[in-house]
Amino acid sequence: MIIYIDLVILSTILVNYSFIKLIYLINNIHYSKIRLYLSTFISTLSIILFFIPFKYISIIRHLYGIIIGLIAFNTKSIKYKIKLISSFYILNYLFIGTLVVFKIDKLIYVIFFLIFTIILFIIEKIKINSSNVIYITLNKQTLKTLIDTGNKCSYQNIPITFLKKTLYSDEFIKIGEMLTKCINEEVLVDIYIGPLIMINQQYKITYYAFVDISTYDCIIGEELGG
Repeated sequence: MIIYIDLVILSTILVNYSFIKLIYLINNIHYSKIRLYLSTFISTLSIILFFIPFKYISIIRHLYGIIIGLIAFNTKSIKYKIKLISSFYILNYLFIGTLVVFKIDKLIYVIFFLIFTIILFIIEKIKINSSNVIYITLNKQTLKTLIDTGNKCSYQNIPITFLKKTLYSDEFIKIGEMLTKCINEEVLVDIYIGPLIMINQQYKITYYAFVDISTYDCIIGEELGG
């Protein structure tokens, strides 16, 4: 079997860099370029494992992705980190499976199927996210809202609604503050009482916190949106 080492190295760098960066962007992760470049470099070193004649080397190769993920994804939440690493594995298996099926041996085709894999992944993520998107009413405004099933945040046993900062007005009155988990770390947020929100034609009691949100106007937990 002929091994084109230049193709292997270039494609490994290109693929892993693209997949890690894609996961950052889709999950709105504030990332460090050092972590991005270091994890890409470490992933390239994995090529060496293909030339080591060791009985269980295939198992090590499969576990190597965990090391890459631990370096790439800097989040204190173990559950969220597992989700990100799983996404990295899924992308790689989808891509490698495509290469094997079509017997790809040229870099231009690798790039083509890399783009194809990324598009498929983005479409699937959009489908998953759209199933958890609803529209709620606050002060006669219609807000595009994400139901975050992992969001269990509450203050004094009342669920918290996260609003984007541009929605803040004098109608909201600060009543306290609390630590809450964001993507990368725990942050201290101010808690407000304000107008009632209407979800599915019903008014809901909730407290509010204002955070940086780009894709949605509002994020609620399953307790409010279910």
